[in-house]
Amino acid sequence: MKVLLLTLALTTAFTASAPVSVVGIYLHPRASGGPLCLGDIADVEGDAEAAAAIETIAVDPSMSSDGYIDRGEVLALLESAPGPAYCVYGSAVRVERPNEAGKSAVVFSGDRVSVFVIKKGVRLRMKGVALQDAKSGDTVRVRTATNAVIEGRVMKNGTVEKTL
Repeated sequence: MKVLLLTLALTTAFTASAPVSVVGIYLHPRASGGPLCLGDIADVEGDAEAAAAIETIAVDPSMSSDGYIDRGEVLALLESAPGPAYCVYGSAVRVERPNEAGKSAVVFSGDRVSVFVIKKGVRLRMKGVALQDAKSGDTVRVRTATNAVIEGRVMKNGTVEKTL
């Protein structure tokens, strides 16, 4: 009974003080483009003023040199921002690099892709790993589960087709 009263007293004391503002930051799976700000790589929810200020924080391009901006890098970026408590959801954002035509690739080296081999109307589907970056319509090399390397054309949805 004493523990219950003590808990109730502490809860009342803490809730009677000023409300604590928490801003939720939900990382996107992918982001692309030139100079990025936090609003480009995440959805920010919470107090409107705080969210608007956080969305405009510039992201240093060196943070995505490995192709990703991870949760720790976002938290480090937020350390310099005064304001409410932050809760970051998600582990990382993959930053797409624009290719020579200015369009972002659809398939990146290391991506797992579905490969469709087509011959006389028969479609065989297999899994593979892209060995290079490619945009829709480009030819890309893919290593299959049997370690065979085949070339196929990248489709708009990120799949690869090889016609025999």
